[in-house]
Amino acid sequence: MKWSAKIIRYTKIEIDKIHRTKRAKVSPNVLSKEEVKTILEAHNNIKHKMMLSLIYSCGLRCGELLTLKPIHIDSKRNIVVLKNAKGQKDRIVHLNPKILEMRA
Repeated sequence: MKWSAKIIRYTKIEIDKIHRTKRAKVSPNVLSKEEVKTILEAHNNIKHKMMLSLIYSCGLRCGELLTLKPIHIDSKRNIVVLKNAKGQKDRIVHLNPKILEMRA
């Protein structure tokens, strides 16, 4: 054990010659229009339909949807203000007017 520690301690390591391993790029799984329509029509509960529509049309993350409150939706300007989104930052996303029609 002591012998290997001495070798490692006194060995000069050239860091610039060490290469990082490349991560494989993963392509996103994109749903077709028919698949999205099937998912949205599969639910009878208006609350569930609205949640799925918000996730899909606004690009919300699950955590953002769970913390979303009605006061965060600005129907006059068609935006959703997401408080403390990823990275504890606020972000604003466009709201599809059809979702507002579902709410009425």
